[in-house]
Amino acid sequence: MKRQDFIAGVGSVGGGAQGEMTDRTSEFDFDKLFGEDYHYFYEQSLTAERTEREADVIWKLVALTPDSTVLDLGCGHGRISNALAERGLAANFFQGDMRCLEWTNAFDVVLIWFTTFGYFNDVENAQVVQHSARALQPGGRLLIEQMNRYALVRGGLPSNYVVTRGNDLMIDRVEYDALSDRSVTERIIVRDGRVKRSKFFVRLYSPAELTALLGEAGFRSVQVFGQEGQPFTLYGHRTMVVGTI
Repeated sequence: MKRQDFIAGVGSVGGGAQGEMTDRTSEFDFDKLFGEDYHYFYEQSLTAERTEREADVIWKLVALTPDSTVLDLGCGHGRISNALAERGLAANFFQGDMRCLEWTNAFDVVLIWFTTFGYFNDVENAQVVQHSARALQPGGRLLIEQMNRYALVRGGLPSNYVVTRGNDLMIDRVEYDALSDRSVTERIIVRDGRVKRSKFFVRLYSPAELTALLGEAGFRSVQVFGQEGQPFTLYGHRTMVVGTI
């Protein structure tokens, strides 16, 4: 009999970062950032074709099969979870705190995709990795994907990004705090004649830092990749690491 397969989507809930952060990076309103406006503006770029392409990359990098058990950590509205589920996995969704996972030796793969890692201070980010390691079965793999900080800085900062949908606007003003290695974004949303503002940050780790972080959590090997699983370069927009426990 086939064992129970599932993708569990666990979101990050609770406070912001604290501790060593500077004042400029201490504000993170999770509710404002990941509310209905997020999906409203992002769904135009997160097309079905893009989702399938990313699911292909994930499937290959961590050698998934229809029998795999996967924890999609910080799954959002289930974009990747559902795409993977369509390939033969059953999906269940949970809400919890990604810093204190309840599972032990439960999954073949833990997936942290689309810059879902780096929301907290360095100690708490390390806890996310440590709890992910504990949730994996022996031989299991952790895949972390986030922005390549080198490419972000090379592009010139501060920078402004504008997304339009009809008469509505989402404006991101992005800066970089070099003392904490965090991108800091002020988001302004103009929708239905109303203006909303929020601020958020992401700790962007170098490949060497990610490798060390996974090593300290007990991962016995770590591979580094760039955009869509290609070799890492300073110029590619994304950084990926795959750790094997």
